[in-house]
Amino acid sequence: MTLQFAEFAVSARLTSQMVDAIRWAILDCFAVILAGTSSEVVARVADGLVVDGQGIVPVYGINWQTSPSLEALINAAVDTHPTVVLLPALLAVSNNRPVFGQQLLTAYAVGFELIARLGESVTLDHYNRGALHCNH
Repeated sequence: MTLQFAEFAVSARLTSQMVDAIRWAILDCFAVILAGTSSEVVARVADGLVVDGQGIVPVYGINWQTSPSLEALINAAVDTHPTVVLLPALLAVSNNRPVFGQQLLTAYAVGFELIARLGESVTLDHYNRGALHCNH
């Protein structure tokens, strides 16, 4: 399965319709992140991670800076939508390695598709057992 995912990732090509959809999804994601930064979940995650404000990456909507990986985790805690999990991770990576325009859009499309395919491959039994995302 890993080989199939890797082959899919390197061969991905975007259509103009996909680019338009991704742009809207990214805009929506920033709105969700900014709205969620005042939530109790984000405050608990940040407190639990001991965000000291001394890192190199800003946490969107909060006057903090931290490491790229912690920034992605804090911003992803606001919602369970795939974009809110995916985009912060992509932006965190781009802090260490510049990623621009088409690269970011392609990485987003590949990541979203992989999330969807992985989601389809597991049963929803974990919901029946009470295993939900941290903000539910």
